[in-house]
Amino acid sequence: MTAIFFLSGLFAGSFLNVVIHRVPRGESVFFPGSRCPACGRRLAPVELVPVLSYVWLKGRCRQCGAKISLRYPLVELLTGLLFASLFLRFGISSALLKYMVLACVLVVVTFTDIEHMLIPDKVIVFAVVSGAVLDLALGADPAAVLLGALIPAAFLYFLAVTTKGGVGGGDIKLAFATGLFLGWNNVLAVMVAFILGGLVGTALLASGKKGRKDAMVFGPFLAAGMLASALWGQAAVNWYLNR
Repeated sequence: MTAIFFLSGLFAGSFLNVVIHRVPRGESVFFPGSRCPACGRRLAPVELVPVLSYVWLKGRCRQCGAKISLRYPLVELLTGLLFASLFLRFGISSALLKYMVLACVLVVVTFTDIEHMLIPDKVIVFAVVSGAVLDLALGADPAAVLLGALIPAAFLYFLAVTTKGGVGGGDIKLAFATGLFLGWNNVLAVMVAFILGGLVGTALLASGKKGRKDAMVFGPFLAAGMLASALWGQAAVNWYLNR
């Protein structure tokens, strides 16, 4: 079963690559079919096989020879590993479905923020709607869900105002949207994100790759914190309470 979820994640990741490429450009994710970003040639089915097609094509378009971004197999492998990890953690359950949807949202957020330094509103709207629908369908505690969404979002909004741009509007909206999936664990997720962001930021400053006034994306750190919270957040809370 783990292999099935891994393979499902590979194909889901293939679609997420389409979302990552097209949504920031205002294009439809369904029409037209998959094409080479460089020459516009429609891809054959054999060129759409996750990971293997990249290896077979040696990372280049079969017609124009343009280099294919390494992001494509990376997203596919990452999504496959996330689906497999979530299955191993939650088994066949309602939580598995909820967190698979969340994982897809966070993969898109991570790579759109890295490539374009933005978190598309369409992705946030999808996250809010799907999170709310899943909460209603699965009977989640409304108070816990709303507090888990509002508290981290309010905290990030406060930081955005006080630091005058240190936190982006997309990060605030993302914190609210993911709270609908994580509930109280979203507070832990934001804490983890700040720790990760601080460590990476310090390393970049020390290495000279970033200056103190250089912008640095925060979405990937939020995504990492939220995925860590989904996988291990409740276990961490239980450990702390039972020490």
